[in-house]
Amino acid sequence: MLTMLGFVILTGIVVNNAILMVEQTCLQIREEIWLLTKV
Repeated sequence: MLTMLGFVILTGIVVNNAILMVEQTCLQIREEIWLLTKV
């Protein structure tokens, strides 16, 4: 039972990390586009 709980928590952390990585990548792409249109 405790192992199952640990697995669920670990899965949640991995999913959350992936969401943050995608969000950060989108933010960087938007900033680059903004800088390119500014020049």
